[in-house]
Amino acid sequence: MAVPLVFFLLGAIFLVLAAAVVGPWAWIVAGGLILFGIAYGLYALRQSGLTRGGDLPDVASRLDLTTYNVLVIADDRLPPDALKRVVEDHAGGRPVAAFVVAPAVGSGLEKITGDQSTYVRAKENLDSALDSLEGLTASRQGKVGAYDPLQAIEEALREFPAEEILVPAESDQTLAAETRFGVHVAALSN
Repeated sequence: MAVPLVFFLLGAIFLVLAAAVVGPWAWIVAGGLILFGIAYGLYALRQSGLTRGGDLPDVASRLDLTTYNVLVIADDRLPPDALKRVVEDHAGGRPVAAFVVAPAVGSGLEKITGDQSTYVRAKENLDSALDSLEGLTASRQGKVGAYDPLQAIEEALREFPAEEILVPAESDQTLAAETRFGVHVAALSN
């Protein structure tokens, strides 16, 4: 998606510069071509599904209802005792299958410079969450996810059909995740 976007932007800049040299009619033609390019780009985005976060597989059809399938988002605020207690309560006696994602959240500067400390922290959060679920789960797995928690959730749901998502604390992303993915989201508290 990035390569066509770069070509479009370079073409638009070229058209604007050419129109500045040629005259007023060139401005009209250049503006029309740019508007056509924007409209076509929006149409292509809508067709590709990228505007709605891609097409997630139908989670409900892949769920094993005899098992409590939970997706855990782990960060520095995730209290391990609370996680274990909530998973046990929500499982209702069913076996537990857990997938833990630790988003590598960092500042813009860390992303630009390639600072690996965000990944080290995310790996520590992942290990802590997986350790807290030991002995409680029939199966558990996890990975370090994207820096954006919503993107990390989307990627995880492609791999693991969850009936519930547990997030470390109530936030604006809690409602956004529930609305976007159609999976119940619960916030953990101490």
